[in-house]
Amino acid sequence: FVPSMRLTNCNALLDCFPDLRVYFTVSPKPPHAHMCVDCSTVWSNKTSLLYHVISRHLSLKPFACDACERTASVYTVVQQHYAKAHAHLSDKPSQMRLSAKPQSALKCSACGETFPAALHLLFHFFEQHWYEIQLAREEAAASAAVGAVDEPANEEAALPLEREEQKRQRLQQTCDHE
Repeated sequence: FVPSMRLTNCNALLDCFPDLRVYFTVSPKPPHAHMCVDCSTVWSNKTSLLYHVISRHLSLKPFACDACERTASVYTVVQQHYAKAHAHLSDKPSQMRLSAKPQSALKCSACGETFPAALHLLFHFFEQHWYEIQLAREEAAASAAVGAVDEPANEEAALPLEREEQKRQRLQQTCDHE
């Protein structure tokens, strides 16, 4: 799913992915500030709080460098990295400045697909990869708790299908794409 309109703020993302919204509350002061439910830090806008949640509480790195394997939680970190580490790849001086965007669109760290804007990439990342990441983390936690026990081969073959079905059901529940 690609949003038909340009995402200008994170409200559409939060509306479709309520797992993210649980971190958000309005701070009593200053007026209209946004507070992280987990750690009580206050942010001036929802987008800043979203990046905080992605990096600090979810430990996700959805943004990838076009030229190497570097990933980051915030696209500006990838931009700064690109400007410093790969300036020799750009023949345009404006693309070598730290504030400039990398020479191509923003790249998803999970699949390599590119997007024109950070919020579009985040929407894609949560829609396409979030539940896979959650399932992998749950399986790793369960495996660590019980110990590494090999499952029979016939059950292993069924796991990818079960994951896909769980992913499909969760996506249907969280976001209506009409």
